[in-house]
Amino acid sequence: KVYDINYLKDYIANENVHAYSNAELISEYYRSIGKNKIAAEKYLEAAQYARMSSSDEKAARALYGAAEAFDAAGMKADSKECALKLKELYPTSSWAEKAGDL
Repeated sequence: KVYDINYLKDYIANENVHAYSNAELISEYYRSIGKNKIAAEKYLEAAQYARMSSSDEKAARALYGAAEAFDAAGMKADSKECALKLKELYPTSSWAEKAGDL
């Protein structure tokens, strides 16, 4: 069966939204048990999925989560790099403003 290209694009975007939600949920779990480095890595995955589904707000939130988790893990350089990337990609986001506190 041949699928319409727009159907496939919509399907992939929808899958990315679900992947984002799963990655964010896993991130939050790892944060709750103090596994901050793993949480940060999962937040970065969530940001990638959000960007692939064109969800700027979710991508900004995930980048902030990664910066915050790296900070909690004592990985200050990684935290700063995430915060800078957040400010570069989403300068008007409320998450970019909050990243200034890290």
